[in-house]
Amino acid sequence: MNATESSMEGSSTGQRSSSRASLKNILWLINGCLLGALMWSIWHWGAERYRSEAARRETSAACQRLLEKLDKRLSTAVLLQEELRGELLRATAGSTADEMNPGRIRLALRRVKAQLEGAEKEMRQFAEETAKLAAKKKIRHGLNLLADQHQRELEAQSSRLDGVWQELAALEQQTDWLSLRWLQAVEHEAAMARQSQAKRLEEAEQARTRAEAQMREMGDALKRAYAQAERDRESLRRITLANQRRRSEEKAPAPTATAVVEVNTGWDDFSLYPPPIEFGAPPWTPPPPLSGRVGDRLAPYYSVPSYYDYGCYPRSRIVGYGVWHPRIVRIGPYLVVN
Repeated sequence: MNATESSMEGSSTGQRSSSRASLKNILWLINGCLLGALMWSIWHWGAERYRSEAARRETSAACQRLLEKLDKRLSTAVLLQEELRGELLRATAGSTADEMNPGRIRLALRRVKAQLEGAEKEMRQFAEETAKLAAKKKIRHGLNLLADQHQRELEAQSSRLDGVWQELAALEQQTDWLSLRWLQAVEHEAAMARQSQAKRLEEAEQARTRAEAQMREMGDALKRAYAQAERDRESLRRITLANQRRRSEEKAPAPTATAVVEVNTGWDDFSLYPPPIEFGAPPWTPPPPLSGRVGDRLAPYYSVPSYYDYGCYPRSRIVGYGVWHPRIVRIGPYLVVN
């Protein structure tokens, strides 16, 4: 009886210990699962935080670069706008069409507009970048932090851009007004140039008319002078012919009169006629009787191929009758000038 009770007590004790061990194992298992879930949650949270922080830094750097480019473009636009304002002031103070030429102003306006359009493009790119990163869910809380960080600066740049656009619109209105003034100045200068050209043409026409009148007067005077000279020449010719005729009639020689003949030989050793015998007796014949008027040229009547050449020469002419001269030697019935 006692043995049976002892065995029953031992079996119940073993069952209770085994059930306590299984319960402990279950508890350990549950604790391990909870610990694993906690560790996985912590790791996942850390990885997500790391990715969010990396994406935030990347987005912040990209936004900072875009904002720097935007600031640089706006600064360049402001500088160009100042240059544009100076050009506009100088052109407005000008008085001639060349000084008021709005071409340079229009070119400066285009440069400023290009910079402002580039700034707007940078702002749109900034919005696209942030929207793209938000759509990919790379950043969550970082996007809000980034927006809080750069929103004020972006708003300041946006308001600055709006102010530059407004100033540019005002400068463009002034440029339009300057263009109107320039057109008026161009029309005025063109009218003055046409008036001056018409005046110069009128003066040139008057000068041409006066020159033509003077040329006609000079032509008439030249015609009168030519006619008078022709009459004087004809009178002189008649007088000369009359004098020559009178002298010829007064000094007409007798058929046997002595003539003075100018011989252009340059020789001065004519001495005797006929030549001496020691030079040889050339085949000469007496010259024909000389006749003619003063001033007539004589043809050669014979030539001797020897040291002396007797007779008249091609350029010989009668210079007078019955005249004596120291340079004249008598050869036969002729007087020959050496």
